[in-house]
Amino acid sequence: MVQISTRHEVAGSIDSRKIKVLVALVQTAAAVDKFLDAELHDYGISKAKLLTMKVLLANGGTMTHTALSKELSRSKHTITVLVDGLERDGLVRREQHSSDRRSKNVVLTEKGGGFLKSTLPICDQIGYTAIGQIDVEQAEQLKALLDKIRQSVT
Repeated sequence: MVQISTRHEVAGSIDSRKIKVLVALVQTAAAVDKFLDAELHDYGISKAKLLTMKVLLANGGTMTHTALSKELSRSKHTITVLVDGLERDGLVRREQHSSDRRSKNVVLTEKGGGFLKSTLPICDQIGYTAIGQIDVEQAEQLKALLDKIRQSVT
């Protein structure tokens, strides 16, 4: 028979309320992930590709693979696969880095910028549907808490 220790017997145990929060976080992440997949499917682009392009745009339209990898918390291999697909679709291009000949920049193309502009209405609608029921202050609090959680696990 397996004996389960009570929370008082386990050093550094976590409060059951925090476990419920963790379960809710995982369930919410899965639901949001499924929702985004369904909404973006009609546009023929994945969340990962769209997010990569949005991060590029937010950083002046050009970043190295390494910077993208860090910003998106993805492996360099995953970034390479994403960029390959975006490049094949003409949404980004690779250019030689100006000061490091071993490195390449990923650059958002005019077509990529146009595509992002065309997705603004759907992105706004997705955002409203996903978090429209919380006010700006709550959204800022949630972001701060999520950042804190993400920092503790990365």
